[in-house]
Amino acid sequence: MIGGTIQTAANFSSIEARLDQLEELTKNQEERIKTLEEKINNQEELKPSTNTNVKAKEPTLWVSIQIKNTFNSDNIYIKNARLEFGKFVQNEDKYMEIGASDLLSTIPAGQTGTISSASRTNSASGTEGTIDLFDADVKIAQLYWNCPFGSQENTFKVIDLNSKDGYIVNVGDVNRSSALGIINVEVGFRH
Repeated sequence: MIGGTIQTAANFSSIEARLDQLEELTKNQEERIKTLEEKINNQEELKPSTNTNVKAKEPTLWVSIQIKNTFNSDNIYIKNARLEFGKFVQNEDKYMEIGASDLLSTIPAGQTGTISSASRTNSASGTEGTIDLFDADVKIAQLYWNCPFGSQENTFKVIDLNSKDGYIVNVGDVNRSSALGIINVEVGFRH
């Protein structure tokens, strides 16, 4: 019976050691909980910055279409502005969102006008949209852009060019990756 008593005593010692370990773990967890509660009660780490100079992360996908009217006397009218993704912004200020109705609507002869769009901050999409260019009531063409999020290639193109009435639309260089950036577009008549 002495062997059984020794075995039982060894089991109790092992159980006591394990209980001590569990008590120590519980104590550590309670200390961690207390520390977290203090942080929450303090709220210092959760308060937003009061520094007014800090801006939200700037949209990285954007386009600024600079449309030059090379007509001698006719205005170019921008109509039917539409976005699939992104937002229209005030010129190149990617933070100042504006509605489609607030976009520049007329580019006088010999002048340049700018239409800009950017991705939404913290959005997994870029900017994609169209605008139509008109000479009075005659449609000149549609401009289409797509500056997608991810590894897809950028697109900027002229659609439905009204070449039968002698209009031409020339597009400058286009970045195929990252932001489309500034796109120069000249609109005029074929000579």
